[in-house]
Amino acid sequence: MKILYKDKADIDDLFKKTLPAGFYLGAMEKPTSKMLESEILSVKFSKVGETTIRNMPNLKYIINRAHGTDNINLNLCEKRGIKVLSASPTTFEVGSKIIKELDCCLPPYTIVGYGNIGQFVHKKIKARIITSSTKKEDIEKILKKTKTLIGTVSLNTTTKNYFNKDVFKHLKKADMIHVSRSETINNEDLLEAIKNENIIFAVIDTLGPIMREEIINTGKVAYTKHTFWKYNFDKKRYLKAIAETINSILK
Repeated sequence: MKILYKDKADIDDLFKKTLPAGFYLGAMEKPTSKMLESEILSVKFSKVGETTIRNMPNLKYIINRAHGTDNINLNLCEKRGIKVLSASPTTFEVGSKIIKELDCCLPPYTIVGYGNIGQFVHKKIKARIITSSTKKEDIEKILKKTKTLIGTVSLNTTTKNYFNKDVFKHLKKADMIHVSRSETINNEDLLEAIKNENIIFAVIDTLGPIMREEIINTGKVAYTKHTFWKYNFDKKRYLKAIAETINSILK
């Protein structure tokens, strides 16, 4: 299979030996016709939408090296049968920090999102799972029984503002641990949920600017300022994660 590594700035010549052979392309560079024949595309920041998918007729896999998938048109990928995979090496670090925070939280636990981090946490604790395929009526039943809500969803068009009043209203004096991107929380609804005691305490890794100070000033939120994701960056381990993901496809 041909591989195209786009956004090559984080992959220098020394570490190209770590990765399966392929084409390398800068974010602002134009791909050649040979590059567009690739079956595997790895990106970090570049958007993958209608133009990219149309221009790469052989594309079968997208390896995303960033957190979240909001840069990728998932609906188009699904229609085309293109699989989207994550190559983040942070699962162990973030998952372990969630487990540590759970020492002060009560079950029943509910994990929202079942990517690498959600699966890691689920292996360590007994929890209900909410995914994009969970029926609305089942979500409501699960939330009503939840004492600790764990948010690990990947950011995309369907999860933006996912944690809003329609979720919070079903909780009753619950704790919340949130390690997803800030855009998955509706801050106004979160503040209201805290005031109404739907949520009595929350550990939140990233908060958007809207009403951030008001939320923090409630005294009911531990704002970790993105430290859940500030693991000790190891470029060898980062590239190893990418290589392992691609090699699992090539086997």
